[in-house]
Amino acid sequence: DDPHTVITLLNLGTILSDKGEFSEAEPILREALSRYRRLRGDEHPTAAMCLNNLALLLKRKGDYQQAASRYREAVRQLRDVHGERHPFVAIALNNLASVLHDLGNLAEAEACYREALTIMRRLQGDEHVNVAFLQKNLAELLRDKGDYAEAIELYRVVLTRFRDAMGEVDQRTVGMMTHLAIALAKNGDHAEAESLYREALNLLRNARSIDHVGVACTQCEYGRLLIKTERLDDAENHLNKAYVALLQAEPAELALLQRMGFRGKLYGAFVDLYDHWHASDPAGFHDLKAAEWWTQLNALDASPVTEPSPTVP
Repeated sequence: DDPHTVITLLNLGTILSDKGEFSEAEPILREALSRYRRLRGDEHPTAAMCLNNLALLLKRKGDYQQAASRYREAVRQLRDVHGERHPFVAIALNNLASVLHDLGNLAEAEACYREALTIMRRLQGDEHVNVAFLQKNLAELLRDKGDYAEAIELYRVVLTRFRDAMGEVDQRTVGMMTHLAIALAKNGDHAEAESLYREALNLLRNARSIDHVGVACTQCEYGRLLIKTERLDDAENHLNKAYVALLQAEPAELALLQRMGFRGKLYGAFVDLYDHWHASDPAGFHDLKAAEWWTQLNALDASPVTEPSPTVP
């Protein structure tokens, strides 16, 4: 066993994992971890890196229990090597919190996010963009818990940091506008949420390159807000635009949308839209459109069926 060979295996497995080729990547990453443990033992930082990359692959595959187990190992090893106050420990805690969030273990996930945030603040200060990324992740968890007031407060801080560090038109800044708008809408502040969706879409339209993920997500969330406020024609318009962005997405963008479960969210929004419309206009055949999208929603985990055709103005 040679360290350079192990690093090559680690890099190859990571590249394959990033491409979504999990069946090829997993045995390579497991081999890299096994070889490095034989070479240097469990306590070497590169062994923790191998664990981290394997855990990320398992998370992408949807094997959250195994991913959490590997991330726990990585946190323990990094603490043993670097002590409690090290950025690698904070990153590993953040990764563990993310998969715990996916598992629905929100209390432990929140504790890990807060510990990671405390470490990074002490090391890099409140103004550092790395702190903002951790605040974003904590805000998402708080939003899912229903703690909208703290989530909104954090999202506002993160949006300010992103604007300062990355600029107004950066995809991450625009994405943060959408995250804040979602939390505001859930908290009942529809007017500010709508204003943020409009601002985000305007920035996306004026960007140098098309961000199909940003367009799809923002149009979808705006459409869902419009359903809540009973503006169904406008909601259909925005959901159709989200669907077109999905169809136009590049392979890497499609892979990201897939990991986000975007199709299920969008198809569910169409069902909700046409159910609402049928309730107010029973003679408009909206129930048939709802049934069409419901069929498509149920088919996501089965064999592909013909996609419904959106009506784009």
